[in-house]
Amino acid sequence: MTAVQAAFFRSSLLNRMAGIAMLSAALIGVTIGLVGVAVVHKVESQYAGELLFRDLDRTTTAMDRAFGQVLQDLSILANTSPIQGLVRTLDSGGIDPVDGTSTAEAWKTRLAAIFASFHAIRPHYLQIRYIGFADDGREIVRVDKTSDGSRRIAEAALQAKGAEDYVKEAALLQPGKTYVTPVNWNRENGVIQEPRIAVARYIMPVFGEDGRRFGMIVINVEGGPFMSAAMRDYGIERQVVMIGPTGNRYLYSPEANAGLLELDEGRSLPDEVYEAIEQAEADDIVAVREQLIAGTIYDGITPGGGAIRVGVIEDAAALSEGRRQVSGILTVLVVVMSLAAALLAYKLTAVALRPLCAMNKAIIDVGASDRAPELPEDREDEIGQISRSFGGLVRRMAEREKRARTVFDGVSDGIAIASPSGVIKDLNPAACDLFGYTRDELLGQNLSILMFSDDRRRHDRQIETYLETGRPTSLFRTVERIGRHRDGREIPVELTVSEIFDNGERYFAGILRDVSERREKDEERNCLIAALEASNEELDSFAYVASHDLKAPLRTIHNATNWIIDDLEGEMNEEMQKNIDLLRSRVQRMERLLDDLLEHSRIGRKIGDVSMRDVDGSQLRKTVEGLVHLPEGFTLTFEAGFDGIRVFEMPLAQVLVNLVSNAIKHHHREAGTVSVRATAVGERYRFDVRDDGPGIAPKYHEKIFQLFRTLKARDKVEGSGMGLAIVSKHVAVQGGKISVESEGDGTGATFSFTWPAAASGADAGESDRSVA
Repeated sequence: MTAVQAAFFRSSLLNRMAGIAMLSAALIGVTIGLVGVAVVHKVESQYAGELLFRDLDRTTTAMDRAFGQVLQDLSILANTSPIQGLVRTLDSGGIDPVDGTSTAEAWKTRLAAIFASFHAIRPHYLQIRYIGFADDGREIVRVDKTSDGSRRIAEAALQAKGAEDYVKEAALLQPGKTYVTPVNWNRENGVIQEPRIAVARYIMPVFGEDGRRFGMIVINVEGGPFMSAAMRDYGIERQVVMIGPTGNRYLYSPEANAGLLELDEGRSLPDEVYEAIEQAEADDIVAVREQLIAGTIYDGITPGGGAIRVGVIEDAAALSEGRRQVSGILTVLVVVMSLAAALLAYKLTAVALRPLCAMNKAIIDVGASDRAPELPEDREDEIGQISRSFGGLVRRMAEREKRARTVFDGVSDGIAIASPSGVIKDLNPAACDLFGYTRDELLGQNLSILMFSDDRRRHDRQIETYLETGRPTSLFRTVERIGRHRDGREIPVELTVSEIFDNGERYFAGILRDVSERREKDEERNCLIAALEASNEELDSFAYVASHDLKAPLRTIHNATNWIIDDLEGEMNEEMQKNIDLLRSRVQRMERLLDDLLEHSRIGRKIGDVSMRDVDGSQLRKTVEGLVHLPEGFTLTFEAGFDGIRVFEMPLAQVLVNLVSNAIKHHHREAGTVSVRATAVGERYRFDVRDDGPGIAPKYHEKIFQLFRTLKARDKVEGSGMGLAIVSKHVAVQGGKISVESEGDGTGATFSFTWPAAASGADAGESDRSVA
């Protein structure tokens, strides 16, 4: 912010608003003045353009009339009777066959008289000639302009013009057509005449009555005087420049009332002027060297047969003088109006802001007191609206501060706010109660009063590090510290520090929670966890020892049966053999029961006793097929999509093996089918194992998952009764649930359970669909 800006914002509102109003009035006045000048400039430019285009139109009209007049004279002369009379007479040996008496000389005399009459009314015709194509383009009749009239050229002085380019061009013209030569110096017998006269030759061919090309009428017109007379006749008031197709230039000056034709000599105007005229577009005005130029292209019948570039020039200085006078008048008016408007703006602003200044004074007088300022809320204008809005804002802020203070004072956690130097600025009753002080005793004190020396030094270092580097330290995370009570005892607290800003000032707010009770509960929980871990170790030890100790007598019984068989070899009858086999089967059943019981007790209690190798469905299928003993007549199928799943191999493979083996073992026929299906359900899979066996009655659906439960006598179906209980516990440990669907009417049973997918398994966004 610059010094001017700072001084502006330090001034009073009245001065600022008045200054803005005065500046705005001045800017508006200046803008009006500039717009006025621009309008004057625009109007004058448009007027100048209209004048230029008016003279440009007059110039082209004058050119049309001048060139058209010459062409009209050509047509008249080419169709006079002496022209055809000479054609007939010269073709007939000297006597006109039409009247039988007129000689060639008589017709020439008549034609010369006609030529002389045209010289009398056309002062810019230098020569009028009748040239035949015979005798190398020899002149037949020629009348030249003289200082006192005109003169017929004697027969002996007539010239042959067959070598001239315009004669060759005329020989190609069709009846009624004309040709105009470029402007060049007049020549006699091939020599440029002095003083030099620039001429343009207007030519029309002459044909005999039989259509034969005979000759031509040629009018030599003085270029400069001819165009000057045309300009004067049309009252051209500005300088005109014409540039012909061969580069010849004609300049007309209204002041001199004459023109200048430039052929070989240098240019009278700067090159930029000629270039501007040659490049000018129609209806366009360009400025060159303090001159305004309007240009166009004249493409009528012209000398040389090409287009003529025409430009009209106006001196821009004459326009600028009038513009300066008007601009000066407007400037004076703008200054006077701006000063008057600025003074009026100041007075009106002072009147308009008087109530607002009074309201500002009332707010300042209240200061930091708790009472609300007396504002003119009863006014119906904008001041009243501001007063009502501000008064409402003050009341809302007071209410909000009251609510915030209520929350601040009412929360159960202690809150303390301190400066970066550690001075306590505010704290709530919970913080006071936590440390045993009153609020007044702690306000203005340093935080060190609430800390022991070690925590005090660590706290000071963390604050210093943060203020120096700006990098957050562990202080800004929730940490546990030891607080110091007023009576000197330790208070374990959980501390969270946050950085806050108020009116640009930095403060640190700390939230403190007494964690004494939580520490006691944590210690109690740790004791319980330790006791539980010891109990689990004892249970594992007990299960192993029990299994080992119970298996020892079973091995003894098994060995004893072997000894009995050996001792009674050859003496055992069928009854004895049956009892021995029964004893052995009971021993084997007891061993399986002990193994299953030990496995059941270990499920979910040992971390790391499950393989975390993730496999796809095809690998899992091969594992299950390899572990299942499939009797002859039974088939095991995995439905489409099973190979696409991805799961942890164990203990899922054991669960599937148990369910498939259970379905085969309890089947009521010699042949059967078991199918396995997997379906993605969110981030888990649902597995269905279906068989076509006897089924299970609904009343047993819950009991079959209990320990030692079988639906058939163990003498009929060997088993420990633990298979489904082991499956159910494995599923439960994985967060799932197993169920069975069956009516027990011989239509089979379906066991269903859910199992978590591996990281690359089922898509959590899809549900209840078959895995493909």
